Amino acid sequence: MNKTMYGWAVAAVVLLGLVAGATFSDAPITDRGVMARATEIVVPLADGPADDAWWSFGGPIWNNTSNTIQLGNGSPLSTHEVFLRFPMKLSADVTLLSAAIEFTACEQSDGGFCLVDISLIDRTDTPPFTEDQSSLPVVPDVGGGWVVPAWEADEAYVTPSLIELVRAYLDRPDYDPGASPYMGILLDGFPWPGHTPRSFYARDHSQGQRKAAVLRIVYRL
Repeated sequence: MNKTMYGWAVAAVVLLGLVAGATFSDAPITDRGVMARATEIVVPLADGPADDAWWSFGGPIWNNTSNTIQLGNGSPLSTHEVFLRFPMKLSADVTLLSAAIEFTACEQSDGGFCLVDISLIDRTDTPPFTEDQSSLPVVPDVGGGWVVPAWEADEAYVTPSLIELVRAYLDRPDYDPGASPYMGILLDGFPWPGHTPRSFYARDHSQGQRKAAVLRIVYRL
């Protein structure tokens, strides 16, 4: 796991003045010609209790039966790892224009912010989280950090660009979209001291997936 978070947490103080006005989604695509040829797909988080899980100093929870999960519930000296699986059938030869995960907050957080590292799990087909998977390796130097702002209930929040992460997955030599593999993502983080983590809907059966976490990808052939 990436244990550099404590160092860049200190550096993140510099970002305090930027957080309130920051935009955490990809920059808009303004070229009308590009947009005319672009396609967006929305990939819901795999909808099963073994498709999302978390691990922290309190011990792992696998086969997560709750519809919600917390993001960034660790501390600078410990870890809180959230594991997600997304089914992937996208052709490897597409040109990616944008990629990001969209979360819907299930409750309001307090002020402050969370610091989260986003990594690609080093598996072409990430296995179900039916047992302790905290030793799953991640791909080095792929992914990035997210300074997560305060959340309002039922509002959507989008990660920074994950084009590099999705591209690295599609470029794996044994990736076969016809095999319906699962791309695994790890989010490892903690809230700024004295503040609360962010809770989001992993799955929401009552809302027909309306609030479930989704991976949004815009591409062209």
